[in-house]
Formats: sequence, structure tokens, C-alpha cells
Amino acid sequence: MKFLIVAKPGGEPLAPETAFEKYKASQAYGNKLVEDGTHDCAYAFFGGGGMAIANADSADEVYRNLTKYPMWQNFLWEVTPLLDWNHTFDSVLATFK
Repeated sequence: MKFLIVAKPGGEPLAPETAFEKYKASQAYGNKLVEDGTHDCAYAFFGGGGMAIANADSADEVYRNLTKYPMWQNFLWEVTPLLDWNHTFDSVLATFK
């Protein structure tokens, strides 16, 4: 399954004394997820936050990966399961037959 993961600024404030290391670790973790295929892509939003398209067998798996993200408590998260475009349309079209 694919999931849209959206991170919005919020959650716990990031402590200035740990910000540099948390940003470095978060960048490395996000890059690892894209490189190993766990995520198809990851993008930052202008103004803060970002999104990724995740590949996972379940929402629980997505959650486990999110909790490993070094700054996961510094964001508000939205996770939405994604459906295949053509499969969805084919399913709807079949109801008209």
C-alpha cells in the first residue's frame, strides 16, 4: 500500500541546543527511507513541514517508521492511505454495468 504522509509544524518545540543535530539526523533518516524504497519521494513545504509517499503493508508500519524519525514529536502528522488511480476508476465504472 501507499500512504501520503504530511508533516505540519507543531507538536513539541525544538530545543535550540539540539536543533542542528536533530535536523542532520532527520535529513539522514529521510534520505535512507527514499534510498531503500520505503518512501517513493519526500518534499519540504515552503514555510515548514513536508510530505512523503510511503510504501508499507499497514498503517502500523507507517507509524513505526514515523516514531523513528528524529523530529517526529516536533510535527503534527497526517497519514492518508492512497488508492491506485485506474483501479479506483475501474471499480466505480463497474458499478454502472
